[in-house]
Amino acid sequence: MPHALTPEEYLSLPVTQPTVVLRERAADAAGHILDHVEISEEQGAHAAVAHLLTQGRRRIAAICQQGEPRANSRRLHGYRRALAESGVAYDDSLVIGVADPDLWSSGAGAVTRLLRTRVRFDALFCHNDVVAIGALSVLERSGLAVRTRWRWRASTTSRHPSPRRH
Repeated sequence: MPHALTPEEYLSLPVTQPTVVLRERAADAAGHILDHVEISEEQGAHAAVAHLLTQGRRRIAAICQQGEPRANSRRLHGYRRALAESGVAYDDSLVIGVADPDLWSSGAGAVTRLLRTRVRFDALFCHNDVVAIGALSVLERSGLAVRTRWRWRASTTSRHPSPRRH
């Protein structure tokens, strides 16, 4: 399954049903504006980080995608804005970039690097659920307490941990 289609690829698809593109912005292909659902990257990041701050967290690490200027900058802006509104200074050492946020191993690798730097953090803001699963699996194996409503266990049919309610 492709991660993304160019506007030209999208327009060349045989459409037998109404189609909507989930993306960060409308694309223009040969003068055609594609129907799309825009995701509010900044507001979502702000809400997530603001929630962590209301829970007393002050050293919130962020795992974000490297080289994704538009969505990533919006997410980081929301992250930084929530910190600033709460009077918490931005710390660049808490921001870890990953090359591919569609791999749980990216989250696992990012948290492993973060733990090796010995930078103190008390919460994680992750690019997406896949990165979060990888990050949580490393934290659990490292013996660190993870306060969450979910318990993670390794699946026997997949390399991905799977969530289970306590």
